[in-house]
Amino acid sequence: MMIIVCNYLRRLSTICNYHLMFTRTMFIRSIDKSKSKNWSQQQPYNKFFVLDFEATCDDKAHLLKPQEIIEFPCILVEFSTVSRNFEVLSYFHSYVKPIIHTELTEYCSQLTGITQDMICNSPLFDEVFQNFCKWYINQVNDEDKSIIVTSGNWDLGNIFVEQCKLFPSTVKIPEFMCTWINIKKLFALTIGQYPFGIQNMLKTANLKQMGSIHNGMVGKWPEHVGILALELIVPSRYVNQIDLELHDGVSKGKYTIGLGQERMAFCSDREDVVSLCLTAVSSLMLRTQTSYSDIGRLEVGTETLVDKSKSIKSMLMRLFKNSNNNNVEGVDSTNACYGGTAALFNSVAWLESSAWDGRLAIVVAADVATYAQGGARPTGGAGAVAMLIGPNAPLVLDRGLRASHMDDTYDFYKGNMHTNYPLVDGKLSVQCYFEALYNCYCLYRKKFLNKFANDNETNTSSKSVLQHFDAIIFHSPYGKLVRKAFTWLTLHDLQIDANFYKKNSNLLKYKLTDINVDLLSDPDVLKDTEQLFKKLTEPTQKLPRNIGNMYTASVFGGLISYLISKPAYEMGGQRIAMFSFGSGMCSSFYSINIRSGEKLDTLISHLVPHVAEKLEKRHCTSPAEFENILKIRELTYNKAPFEPTTNIEDLFPGSWYLTYIDSMFRRYYSQ
Repeated sequence: MMIIVCNYLRRLSTICNYHLMFTRTMFIRSIDKSKSKNWSQQQPYNKFFVLDFEATCDDKAHLLKPQEIIEFPCILVEFSTVSRNFEVLSYFHSYVKPIIHTELTEYCSQLTGITQDMICNSPLFDEVFQNFCKWYINQVNDEDKSIIVTSGNWDLGNIFVEQCKLFPSTVKIPEFMCTWINIKKLFALTIGQYPFGIQNMLKTANLKQMGSIHNGMVGKWPEHVGILALELIVPSRYVNQIDLELHDGVSKGKYTIGLGQERMAFCSDREDVVSLCLTAVSSLMLRTQTSYSDIGRLEVGTETLVDKSKSIKSMLMRLFKNSNNNNVEGVDSTNACYGGTAALFNSVAWLESSAWDGRLAIVVAADVATYAQGGARPTGGAGAVAMLIGPNAPLVLDRGLRASHMDDTYDFYKGNMHTNYPLVDGKLSVQCYFEALYNCYCLYRKKFLNKFANDNETNTSSKSVLQHFDAIIFHSPYGKLVRKAFTWLTLHDLQIDANFYKKNSNLLKYKLTDINVDLLSDPDVLKDTEQLFKKLTEPTQKLPRNIGNMYTASVFGGLISYLISKPAYEMGGQRIAMFSFGSGMCSSFYSINIRSGEKLDTLISHLVPHVAEKLEKRHCTSPAEFENILKIRELTYNKAPFEPTTNIEDLFPGSWYLTYIDSMFRRYYSQ
C-alpha cells in the first residue's frame, strides 16, 4: 500500500489543481494553481512519512475486536525542488506481535500475506513504536517540515489510538503522530469526488499498481542500495620503504619500484584487528551522527583471527550497549583478503530481502598483515574501512552485475595455528590472481552485455566492457601486481574486441599475442598500456601505496583513493569496476555506480581532509624499531595473561586500544 501511495505522491504535481494542507485531516486552505507558478513549492512540507498499518482481522461475519497492529511500515519521501519530484529517502519496517488475538486467522494471512511465523518472534507494539519514533526523529533536521501521509483516517485516527490503549504505561503519543495528510481527502478536493479506494485513485491518476494493497513493503526492493559513508582507520605508525631497503641491504628500488610501495603501516602491541574495528565503527557513527538503534546488521570481514570461536562482531556489540539495541544481525566473514567483499554482498542482500526491517547495515573490513622476516615482509600493512550501507546511497552496487570465481588452492594460507604468519607460494598466488581476474571479467562482461542489450543509452555494439568504466579498482597486495593486473585485463579485452582500442593504435599489435605472466613485465608492454593505466587505475593507488596491504580492506582502500582523486562534481554518473581477490581462492568482479547529489558531496568532503590527516599525522618509525615491534608481537602471540607496554599517547586521539588479556584469554579494550 505504501509503495502505491508513494507513486501517487509522485503524480500530485501533474493532476492537482490545488495545494492542500491538512491538520488532523481538516482542510485549512487551498491555493489555486493558476495564481502561482511556484504553487508546488509554497506548501510547507518537504518530507512526507507515508504510513500504512496492517492489523489482525477476520471475514466480515466474524470481525475481531479489538484489532491489533501486526505490521508497522513507513517510507520517507522528500520533495526535490531540483527534479520537482518525490524521492524515497529511507524506510522503517517491523512486524508486530499481537497480545490478544495471538493467532492469525486464515483470512488475515491470505489478505495481508503475513504469516504466523512472521509475527511469532516479532517485538511487541511498544518496542516497535519506540524504534519507529527514534527512526523518525533521526530523519528530521531542524530545517525540515515533515508530516505523515495516510490513505484514509483509519491508520492514525482509529487503529493506532486503539493500539496505544493496550500499552498505557509504555506508549506516549508524540505530537508528530497527531497531524497527518489524508490523501483520500486530497483526492476528493482535487477531483471532486471521494475515492472508493486506492485502486480508484490509481486509475484516475493513470498509475500502475506496484506492490500489494494489504502489505506495506512487499513487491519492491529498496532503491539504490549501496554505500552511504566510508571511514578509514590506520595505525599511528608506519615504516618508509626506502629506509627498509637500506636496512635490509637490498638493491635500491627493490621495494619502492619492484613492489611499487612507499610506506607500510603496522600495529604496536596496543593495536589489533579488534581495536581497529572498534575505532572504525565508533568513528563512522560519530561522524555520520547515526544512532546505534538504526543499525540492523553488522558484519566484519577479516582474516586476522584473535579467537577461533568468538566473532569480532560480537566484541563490537559493546558499542551498542547504551542504545539497548541487541537486535543486530551478522557475524564475521573470514577468508584471505575477500572477507570484506563477502560481508558487503551479505549486507546488500539483507537490505534487498524479506528480512530487512528498514534499518541500516555496517560492514567493517579490517586486517593486520604481517609476514615472517624475508622477501614478503615489505608487502605487509594494516588498516580498517567501515561502511554504512543503506538505500538511496551515493555509491550504488549494480544489481545483477556480479561475477565470481572460486577454487581450492594453497597459494596463501595460515594452517599453522601457532603463528600469525602465513605460508605463501608467491608464484602460484600470482597465477591464481590472474586466473580469477580473467574468469570473473569474462562472466561479468557476458552479464553486462545481456543486461544492456536493449538499452539505447549504453553502447553494447562492442564486446569490450572496459570502455564503460571510469575507473578499475583491483585488490592490491602490492602496487606492481596491480600494474600487471591492469595490463593482463587490458590485453585480454583487446583480444575480445579491438575496436575500442583504435585510438590506442600502439596496442593493436598485441591482438594475436600469446598473453602470459612474463609478458606483463615487458617494458614495451607496460609503456603501451601506461596511458590507460594512468586514466583508469593510477588514481586508485594512493592508499595501497602509503598503507600497504590491508587484506580484506585493500579493495576499499582503492575505492577511497579514487573518491578523493577528483572533485565530487566530476564523479556523478560514473561506473567503477571492482575486482576483489582472496587466496584459497575466492574472487568477484562487480561494479558501483556513483550518484551525484548532496550525499556524494558530503561523503567526499569528509574523506578528502580525513584521509590526508590520517596519512600525514602518522609517526615514521625506523626499520630497527619496526623489526623490534614485530618481534614483540611474534613472541607474545597467543600469550595469556598479557599486558601491552606501548605508550597510548602514541595512538591517534579517540582510538580504541588493547589494555590487557587475562589468563582466560579474555581481551579488554579502552578508548
